[in-house]
Amino acid sequence: VCLHMVVSATPGRAAGWAAAVWLRPDLGASVAPCLAVGWAAVVWLRPARACAGLDGPWRIARRRDTLVAQALSALHLYRRDREYLVRDGRIEIVDANTGRVAPGRAWSAGLHQLIEHKERTAGTLPHRTMVQITSAQFFARYWRLGGLSATLAEAAGELASSYGVAVVKVPPRTPSRRVDLGLSVLTDASALRTELIARTRRLAASGRPVLIGTRDVAESEALAAEMVRAGLAPAVLNARHDRDEAATIAQAGTASRITIATNMAGRGTDIVLSPAVCAAGGLALVATHLHASRRLDRQLHGRVARRGEPGTVETLVSLDAPLAGAAGTPRLPPLVGHLPSRIACGVASMWIQVVQTLESTRARHARRRLRAQAEARARQHVIGRVID
Repeated sequence: VCLHMVVSATPGRAAGWAAAVWLRPDLGASVAPCLAVGWAAVVWLRPARACAGLDGPWRIARRRDTLVAQALSALHLYRRDREYLVRDGRIEIVDANTGRVAPGRAWSAGLHQLIEHKERTAGTLPHRTMVQITSAQFFARYWRLGGLSATLAEAAGELASSYGVAVVKVPPRTPSRRVDLGLSVLTDASALRTELIARTRRLAASGRPVLIGTRDVAESEALAAEMVRAGLAPAVLNARHDRDEAATIAQAGTASRITIATNMAGRGTDIVLSPAVCAAGGLALVATHLHASRRLDRQLHGRVARRGEPGTVETLVSLDAPLAGAAGTPRLPPLVGHLPSRIACGVASMWIQVVQTLESTRARHARRRLRAQAEARARQHVIGRVID
């Protein structure tokens, strides 16, 4: 592997800026999946050794490896308009679950400063973690725990084991009239966009509002630009336009309205429909991807057919698109593209369910390990205080 390295030493507390390792551009696509699943040691071994003779933080092997790993992650895993935004000369983190900007949040261990260095924005001092607590430990401190969500069924077992609380299903006030039109598989992203624009045009022409779910800020804005070129007039709801969220949602239920949104449209919103729109079939949701977590997909589907109103949900996926949030960026097997349409959709649906189940298990085990580590640290802290 040929690596080009640029080292910029910055004194003081901004030592996280001390490295920027630049991979050759044509290697980025092949290295990023390796980093995502924890194989980065193979990639950073050579540049880390090459830095062994430098002064400052480079003299400490663990610090040296951490700097190189963080630099590779900043360059190839954290992408502009996906994991973060550049707004008003600052780096703003986009929450992967909510699709909204996370104000005041910053990455640790110098990663935030490396991304600022990459984007040539004003530098900030690294944050120092004085005290930390996991969410499980934090919520367990409450005397009473309770909540309401339409997507808690998948987490019932974990809630029982972690907090000792049960999940009770409450039937809806009126029967759901949501119609799931299923999954459609397209050969590539270009074919998906062509089919999506055609379906959106037909739905809008029938007087129905259309909500299009996209993966991230970059994808939503690229799709909006393509629809404008096709003669459509979509509104965009993403982290960049979060200040206009209330106005965009207020208009999203009007007849023939087209709204392109990220996960922001799947949380805490209620799209109001007029009687004429309900008579035309209600809100139509077209998702252009699937998440590794079923809960995120269901949260987006929950925008449709609320309060007994009609509505439809359909999902378009392409063979070259990975599941959002899945480790290793898994894609549909290429064989699916050579199968008849109905069989391809069935195979793709089963494959996605398997991947989502595996990802859910992986995430649950990761949370369990994090909780066990936090409890072990707490016990060590108590033992240390008793000995002192």
